Amino acid sequence: KLLADDWGIYVILGQMGSWKTTLAFALAESRGKPVFMLDAPDSLLDHVQRVSSIDEALKLPPGSTLIIDDAAQYIASRSSMAKSNISFQTLTFTARHHQFTLILTAQDSSSVDKTGLIATCYFLKEPTMAYTETERGPMKKIFDQAVSAFRSYPQDRWKEFVFVYRDPDHNGLLQYAPPDWYTASISRYRGQSSSGGATVSAGARAG
Repeated sequence: KLLADDWGIYVILGQMGSWKTTLAFALAESRGKPVFMLDAPDSLLDHVQRVSSIDEALKLPPGSTLIIDDAAQYIASRSSMAKSNISFQTLTFTARHHQFTLILTAQDSSSVDKTGLIATCYFLKEPTMAYTETERGPMKKIFDQAVSAFRSYPQDRWKEFVFVYRDPDHNGLLQYAPPDWYTASISRYRGQSSSGGATVSAGARAG
């Protein structure tokens, strides 16, 4: 399984409204561990615990899952020497020791500090030409694979899927759905919609 490891860094990339946050919660829930979220809104506090800063996240208990939604707000690529970026580097270095998992979302990889892109697994949501063209280096090759995979389905179904890339031998489309409690009214804080029917299969191995 994709999340079978004791720890990991999982990066979710995709345009606004492509269910990145919904996927983050589906992945977090599939681990069955305590879930924390950086600057979690009040509407989600029945399901996650709020962390107010990356420095606070360094004190999470072993086995925790931390969601950093819209990661560019905290670890922007143009602010590599900012305090939050440096704290995030420490967070990634200690993740294995504390056996907790980081789940990051961003619209594209070029907006996030490169430390945040050294991931165990990548999850690419429905692609657009605008975002695909901004990708850099190896991520551009992965995005090109994702584009080809998504085009095997009608565009009106793309939100149901995510292209998963763990390594050259383990990648492909995965169909998933939000957790049962993650309603459209909750998701509006990010301007997303969680309507639509998909099979709950987050955490399954893609191939």
